[in-house]
Amino acid sequence: MLKELWSRMYRFGFNMLQNTIKLSPPRKRDGWIMRSFENIGYNPRELAILSRVRQHQQVIFDSDPFDASGLAIDPKYLQLRQPGDSWSDLTFGRQCISREELQLWQEALEQLAPRGRRAQGLGEHISTGHKIWHWCFEEATGRLQYSSGASVTVFCPHGQRGGRLQQYIPGQLPQEPLQPSHWCTVEVLDSGAAVIKSKTAIPKVKLAPENLIEVLTEWGCEWMWEELKMTGGVGTGLNMELEEGGDSWLRDAIKDNSLVAVTDGSFIRQICPHLCSAALILECTKGIEADLFFL
Repeated sequence: MLKELWSRMYRFGFNMLQNTIKLSPPRKRDGWIMRSFENIGYNPRELAILSRVRQHQQVIFDSDPFDASGLAIDPKYLQLRQPGDSWSDLTFGRQCISREELQLWQEALEQLAPRGRRAQGLGEHISTGHKIWHWCFEEATGRLQYSSGASVTVFCPHGQRGGRLQQYIPGQLPQEPLQPSHWCTVEVLDSGAAVIKSKTAIPKVKLAPENLIEVLTEWGCEWMWEELKMTGGVGTGLNMELEEGGDSWLRDAIKDNSLVAVTDGSFIRQICPHLCSAALILECTKGIEADLFFL
């Protein structure tokens, strides 16, 4: 297929731009679902079928077809996704799935969760991932929200909780948008009320570092930077106070290829047996600024 694609692109004068998507399992103890199917023992023909159904169901990781608890299969993944429904923010190729292929998929999911539950539950979310969670919960107000495309419905607690699961019924949209704290797997009853079956905390969005000091702090091993000195900064080490835009010259020097790094190649086995180039100077060849590191 790839050879034919390359041949046609060459024939008609097209250029190919490869854009690799960075993906990693979004939960602790998570993994790639096709690898799990392979470990179960499915043969190559069966794996090819499962991969096609996986694409139709917009699944990549073990956690995708599981509910918010990470223990049980979400029932909706046992049936074919309807055209127009989006279960992922990624784009998957179209697949035409037969009843027999769907049955193989159902059996494979049951292998991942024998008798309806995993032997070991999936851990907490470490990233948001690609899966779309239509239901979310705001712990501060106890409200539930369903979002699908352009429409949003807010559900409010109804009646006394008692010994049964709390029910939620549609209410008025708040003036301010909800601040969800959890993703939920929800069952909608015949009455129209919703019941939360399980929920998982939404991982906090990791903000990009604003300056070099924050980058070095994120790396850990703060002792290495105790003697750090930087033009545009007051003090030494990671507690140094940076002037506004004090390290912008470093970004600009990397961008315009004017940055030079010089090291004395020193090596002190007694202190750092796995660290060499212990003294490092970064300087801009334009003579604008200089950055001096002592590691």
